[in-house]
Amino acid sequence: MLVVAYFFPPLGGGGVQRTLKHVRYLPAMGWDPIVIAPRKPGYEIRDEPPADSLSPGLVVERSFIFEPWWPVFRRLQAVVRSARRSRPAASSTPGAAPEQGAPHGSAVRFAALVFFPDEHLTWIPFAVRSALRSHRREPASAIYSTSPPITGHLIGGIVARLTGLPWVADFRDPWIGNSFLPALPGAHGSAQRWIERWIVCNASAVITATPSLTAMLRDRYPSSAARISTITNGYDAEEIETLRPIPRNDGFIHLVYTGSVYGGVLDTFLAGLKQMLDQEPAWIDRLRVEFIGWLDAESSSTARRYLAYPGLTRVVSFAGHRPRREAMAAAASADIALYLLPDDPRKALFIGGKLFEYLGLGLPVLAVAPQGDAREVLASLGTGVVVDPTPDGVASGLQRILESRPRRGPVDPEGRYDRRTLARALAECLDKAQSSNGN
Repeated sequence: MLVVAYFFPPLGGGGVQRTLKHVRYLPAMGWDPIVIAPRKPGYEIRDEPPADSLSPGLVVERSFIFEPWWPVFRRLQAVVRSARRSRPAASSTPGAAPEQGAPHGSAVRFAALVFFPDEHLTWIPFAVRSALRSHRREPASAIYSTSPPITGHLIGGIVARLTGLPWVADFRDPWIGNSFLPALPGAHGSAQRWIERWIVCNASAVITATPSLTAMLRDRYPSSAARISTITNGYDAEEIETLRPIPRNDGFIHLVYTGSVYGGVLDTFLAGLKQMLDQEPAWIDRLRVEFIGWLDAESSSTARRYLAYPGLTRVVSFAGHRPRREAMAAAASADIALYLLPDDPRKALFIGGKLFEYLGLGLPVLAVAPQGDAREVLASLGTGVVVDPTPDGVASGLQRILESRPRRGPVDPEGRYDRRTLARALAECLDKAQSSNGN
């Protein structure tokens, strides 16, 4: 099978793991991947995985990509997000909700005009050529593409059209309706809707990472509903078994968050943490909260603002991005894991991969999240302390989990979220697509 994936090692970040784990475990289920990935991409987060995380003999075809504008794009993203939330750092009251609806038209229009359908579009002709060359050399039986970026699906769809191969399109996140991205105006919005329709209606099968995204696409494209299904993210039990936790003998309760922080959610958490510490100052000498991961510009500003408080400075630390193994080892050493989603009903479409990894580690989880799929996962396993994403919710949730000190231990004994189980579901999807295609 041909696997079209922009986010693949040596790139790092959460978007890499889903494809990486599928590629690792699919060969045992009869599918040998050949990965089509970019050569020297502009994305700045790097994380070279251990050699044993890739299946022996894996072929990765690196194709040319031209991304000289990547630093400009990242700067535009920061400008847009800052403009959408009216000067969050200017507030003199930590935790105060920023005003919504700030003007951001020029930055959005410019980004939509230049980076459409996304900032990786120059990869398309080179990746298509690479995939066709690989197919001629060693005929494939199916194509799998994953987004974001949506460019990956355009490559997969073009190759499927040229070869007649069955094509499985994987939406890790929504494209239309993604609340972390600005809505596209005018003709760009119309083109976005046309492209998504073309992908969903032409793919042999469509999979998504969350039930709500599956339901949304089924409602939007009822004629294709039977071909749209869910394969969630998960945890890698084999990887977890090899972790070497960091020794903790300092007498503190350690609460750890791993992964990127963006979208204003840090403000809510730190406001709630400050509220709890103001009410129960004894926790300043007993609790340590560590964030391991990249912060967007807004979150960095929020962190600086709250760390002006002496109590929070003693309790909270920001380690920045760390290699995955290091971040996972820190999580494995924690007493409590933290999961955060902003107070926005549109975030129901998201379940961060970190949540499944926390569950695989058997960690007690404090989940600060709106109603949606993340809460449903925790409820289905009967685990976690779940609170609304408000300062009051955070404060009460912290008090509950710190006072009850739930023990760590297995929470998914059936392994429904084990990466092997999920790869098997993808293999079955590929088998069905191949059979339906007459191959």
